[in-house]
Amino acid sequence: MAVFPDGTALGTIGGGAVERIAQQQALELFRTGASYCQAFCLAPNQVNDIGMICGGNVTILFQYMDQTFIDFCDRALALIDKHDDAWIVARISSDFKWEMGFYTPAGGFEGIKGGDEFMPLLMRKAKQNKNKDGSRLYAEPVSLAGQVYLFGGGHVAQAVAPLLHSVGFRYTLFEEREQFASPELFPDAERIVLSGFDDIAKEITITENDFVLIMTRGHQNDYVLQVQVLKTPACYVGVIGSAAKYKRLC
Repeated sequence: MAVFPDGTALGTIGGGAVERIAQQQALELFRTGASYCQAFCLAPNQVNDIGMICGGNVTILFQYMDQTFIDFCDRALALIDKHDDAWIVARISSDFKWEMGFYTPAGGFEGIKGGDEFMPLLMRKAKQNKNKDGSRLYAEPVSLAGQVYLFGGGHVAQAVAPLLHSVGFRYTLFEEREQFASPELFPDAERIVLSGFDDIAKEITITENDFVLIMTRGHQNDYVLQVQVLKTPACYVGVIGSAAKYKRLC
């Protein structure tokens, strides 16, 4: 949750009294510039009781962010717009001071010293952290190369496409029927390709970072696409169908 000097906030840490108190305390950071952690007890009649009865404990990190952090966010947005592999890396000391930067395969580490110690965290394209010499090392993908190629624009694809978009996948729709290759049906598509399925390489290049979903109007089209797609380095290939279809086509 971000709290601004005028008291407004963006995001949430769960609502209720703990969030209200956290917003009030966060305003003090604009005066002190200090960062700290504080624990809250959500059970009545306990230490740090704040009048909640849900039970459990919450520990909140209050972190002051200045113009440097705003510049950091601008850089993150620029990397997201490039659609290449990029990670946020951070070193958090025991007194909650942050050193933050980025890593890209093309440019290496930027904005942070001793970047090589983060390399084991970058082997998996998922959020990672570990303790090292009293500090915490943190890495999280801010952008991953690749997209989903969605073959077929029928009712299943129309249901799948919003799900892809909602979890951050970019997707290209590839369809041979003009009425289904429609921005109205697929408003979040990065690209819509209206073309036959016989030679998809004329229109797209599937890389090792790309996912493929095949769900056309007929088994023959699905087969024609599989023959081509399985020759590409796509990291995932999915084809809609029943067990009977699987035995027939595989």
